[in-house]
Amino acid sequence: MSRRTPNGPMDSTESTATIARIANRQHGVIARRQALEAGISSGLLSGRINSGWLVPIFSGVYSPGTALLDFHGRWMAAVLRAGPGGVLSRHSAAALHGFTERRSSAIEVVRTGGGISKAESLPSEGVNRFEVAVRRTRRLPDRDVTEVNGIPVTSVARTLLDLAESMSLDRLKTALTDAEKSRLISLSEMEEVISRGRGWTGVKKLGRALREWDALEVETRSKLEIAMLRLCRRNGIPVPIVNTVLGEYMPDFLWREERLIIEVDGYGSHSDRRAFRGDRHRDVDLMLTGYKVARFTHEEVVWEGHETAIRLGRLLEMCRTGRLG
Repeated sequence: MSRRTPNGPMDSTESTATIARIANRQHGVIARRQALEAGISSGLLSGRINSGWLVPIFSGVYSPGTALLDFHGRWMAAVLRAGPGGVLSRHSAAALHGFTERRSSAIEVVRTGGGISKAESLPSEGVNRFEVAVRRTRRLPDRDVTEVNGIPVTSVARTLLDLAESMSLDRLKTALTDAEKSRLISLSEMEEVISRGRGWTGVKKLGRALREWDALEVETRSKLEIAMLRLCRRNGIPVPIVNTVLGEYMPDFLWREERLIIEVDGYGSHSDRRAFRGDRHRDVDLMLTGYKVARFTHEEVVWEGHETAIRLGRLLEMCRTGRLG
């Protein structure tokens, strides 16, 4: 039944405005149940759908107009499609929190009820084509749920626990680093979710990642710098100072006693001639102050780690004994 206004039932103009208002605060989407709860009649709602003004995204989820949804709109539509209690989870939750990159794979949502089951895949309709993977869980405590930009999502600690089920140990440590950089987690929160997650698939791996995680990684500025720092740890190379100010420069890695600086060059480091020349100018300036400067490429750090560790160890030894410069 339509909600009555002072002058009678909600009319067509008011229903249109109500739908638009709800969708605008939900990144451009609205669920059928929300429209009905707002007092819009089934007939008026069907009329908006039949006229093409309300475009189906999923069964029971619509968008006013035909524009493509951005990531926030898709995430919100996925949560609404899962029904009451639906929450963005896993990689999609991590992307919304901002400590991993967005993925083009299925949007991941979790909901309570019905016991544990395999994820069901739900394809969207119309111009907004994407997949939603809905998992079920027996319980999802309130402390494991939050909102980001109005979208219900698992908390950062719960997201990391869920990711631990499928993520490699190194990737999980990187996720911890990125979350810490963004000041999204605390040690106590992680310890709390691990303590009550006993028996869950990923809890042991998350506990190990937390024990082995190097807080120095927070000082890094790229994934390549993280890889270089881990290379040093794995091969027993003395831990360098990371991204410290040295005069007018900030070297990637500095061994102060050996007066050795290491720079790591990613794929985009020398995207133009000016950047290439700037790096060489900087190297000369640092060498003029008595430091030795060496550079390692992405391939050397990531794919040739063992050989790079040997070469770095020899550089440090030669610097200590005065055989280099």
